[in-house]
Amino acid sequence: LLIGLAALCLLPSLTGCVSKPAVRTDTVEVKVPVVVSVPDELVEQADEPQLAPDPVLGEDLADFIERLKAWGRQGWCRVERIGNLGPREDATAACAKLDP
Repeated sequence: LLIGLAALCLLPSLTGCVSKPAVRTDTVEVKVPVVVSVPDELVEQADEPQLAPDPVLGEDLADFIERLKAWGRQGWCRVERIGNLGPREDATAACAKLDP
């Protein structure tokens, strides 16, 4: 008789007849840091344009200046792409516009 009485007290809680659910089903957003490695193409060293050992004048000087400017633009493009952590379409398109 005592066992039957105890079963009657416990039965509603075991069958789920409780007004509040025992488990919450809330969605929780958890931010996890993501580490992305920088591609090798962005960290390899580019050769600096070399000035000829002879005296440089006129067109040769203008050509050297243009090569030096292009080298600098490529460097800034790499910095930009590293800042964006990965080549995206807009960053790649911007870098392509910089190349003469």
